[in-house]
Amino acid sequence: MAADEADVEINTEQHRLRDDIGDEKTDVCCCCCNISVETATQTIATFTFLGALYNIVTLGMRDSQSDYKLFLAATNTIWSISALLAIFSVYLRSHHALFPFLTLLYLGVITLTVALVAAIISSFNVSESQKDSGTGISSANLVIVIIMALAINFWLTRIVHRCYNNLKTSKNVAPKPTDV
Repeated sequence: MAADEADVEINTEQHRLRDDIGDEKTDVCCCCCNISVETATQTIATFTFLGALYNIVTLGMRDSQSDYKLFLAATNTIWSISALLAIFSVYLRSHHALFPFLTLLYLGVITLTVALVAAIISSFNVSESQKDSGTGISSANLVIVIIMALAINFWLTRIVHRCYNNLKTSKNVAPKPTDV
């Protein structure tokens, strides 16, 4: 009987160790504290929603062509809807509605990577007359800005991806509407 109890304890310990190794990190180090990936994802989605909503509201005040305004309105509407879905997805503890937001974030990383390659290539093709004119932003500054934006976007995408994986593997039950 003692041998059976010892085997159970060993199997329990091995199972616990396997679970610890396979778990995805659920915290994000943010400045001076750790926050959960769910909270970080909701914060990212909230700021994305507010930014997209601001862009939609101020679209009429911009001096641009009507086709360009239609494109901006469509993309910002898509971003705002996917951000709202992400907020509700984390609240409901379901990974399904988080996927569109995660897809748009990955699309942003891809777009910034392509823009970085294009900016680096165009920095070699700048003629001497354009260098001397002093108009616009320099190619080196553009490359630096795109690198910073790419790093931030990649970091935010990794946080949302961690949340997606955490919700996907989670066995938690969604809160009931009466729990609020």
